[in-house]
Amino acid sequence: MVKNKTLGLLFYLRKDKLNRNGLAPIYLRLIVDGQRSNLSTNRSISPDRWNDEADKARGSNEESKSLNQYLESFKSKVYEHHRDLLEKGKTITAETLHNAILGVGDKRYELVEVFKQHNKEMKQKVGKDFALGTMERYETTLQHIEQFLKSKYKRSDIPLFELNFKFVTDLEHYFKTRSQLQPQFHAEVYP
Repeated sequence: MVKNKTLGLLFYLRKDKLNRNGLAPIYLRLIVDGQRSNLSTNRSISPDRWNDEADKARGSNEESKSLNQYLESFKSKVYEHHRDLLEKGKTITAETLHNAILGVGDKRYELVEVFKQHNKEMKQKVGKDFALGTMERYETTLQHIEQFLKSKYKRSDIPLFELNFKFVTDLEHYFKTRSQLQPQFHAEVYP
């Protein structure tokens, strides 16, 4: 079981990195059980328009409201990533949360991509562990899955994390109702 670690978030200005217009970049400091990691928000503001105590832009003009809404949205995404890591049972540190936000290190595999890799590895085993006919059936299955994705989902691939019971039952229905995919059953007649 993964312990729910403390999470602190703090927006702050990097006044040492003022741009030509005198704007300072806004950063988010992630603090997980005392460990820190800093993340750029890709937004900047004039230091005199920043409220250090409230961690947001001063004022009620549209520009300040828009920036503050963006920062709140940014903060919400951090909490979503934190919750996602908790649900997946992953170790949460400032670094792992930072990487999750940036999408680093968590390759999202897709079905056709994985199936093609599988078939590539199986081809190397033909004549050793597998017969050529088995390999041909793997290739045919891949073609049918690609056709299914195009007809049902209007896409060429699907991330593995999106696969669910409905996907499996839809795929089974597709296989069983397409005439060229139906297995040929031969009833034997006994006297």
